[in-house]
Amino acid sequence: MTHSILEDFNEGESFAFWTQWFTANGDRARQLLGDYLWPHPLKEYDAVLDGRTCPFCHGNGYKYLEPDQIIDDIAISQVYCVCSVLGMMENQHVYESSWIPSKVADIKEYGTTEVMKSIGGTKAMVRYFMKYPLAWNYLYGGFGAGKTHMLQSIKTYFRGLAIYITASDFHSLIFETTGTHTLHDLTNKLIEAPILLIDDIGKEFPGSYLYSTLFRVIDARYNMKYKAPIFCTSNKTQMELMMSTDDHMKACADRLSDRLLVNSIATKQASYRQAGPG
Repeated sequence: MTHSILEDFNEGESFAFWTQWFTANGDRARQLLGDYLWPHPLKEYDAVLDGRTCPFCHGNGYKYLEPDQIIDDIAISQVYCVCSVLGMMENQHVYESSWIPSKVADIKEYGTTEVMKSIGGTKAMVRYFMKYPLAWNYLYGGFGAGKTHMLQSIKTYFRGLAIYITASDFHSLIFETTGTHTLHDLTNKLIEAPILLIDDIGKEFPGSYLYSTLFRVIDARYNMKYKAPIFCTSNKTQMELMMSTDDHMKACADRLSDRLLVNSIATKQASYRQAGPG
């Protein structure tokens, strides 16, 4: 199926709808699908169907909603079907950083009561995004605070619906694809990804070419707002990024500071590398 986040309905909205549906309709889900648990991989969904046509779309791949469903203050009238979303989650991405399968629950909370409350709140925000990937998020904190682990946990959960890329790898890919005349393909893939995860913004090697390309991606997604969610991590606040001497980076930081779209999350946890054993 050909699809694009530029359509009136998209993958993130569809994922959020089915998450809500399975949560609210446990008995009905068991009648239709036995012990299937959303969002386990497509092969498990196909196994419980055992040759039957998908009971939600009957082979159409999408579903109209009457009346509209409101999720996170967003009205949704049409979604990709369960089977379509699970199929998209099997996608493999050419432009992606290596990542380690991770779980949010594995991040330990330690330190003062205030610090543990901070990391607990951060984990709650990450889990909420994993249920409803619509708003943008900007997570900042010091080195070793578990930011990368959280982002890789999101990638683990969404699988092929998300592209995970570090800012330093993005920098390398820009020059690599410029040499192979495929930079346009790189930027399009990042713009059109259902969910984009960018790790360590502000840690990359600076350069106007890098920042202009980064701006192209962020600005295109910003124009689509909740239809193109981004989850970023950084060691710097948005205001610190705004202090860049590069106008394109300033423009990126400005969009990442939009309080109507972006949740700013600060983690106060100190580096796990200094915590010692246990």
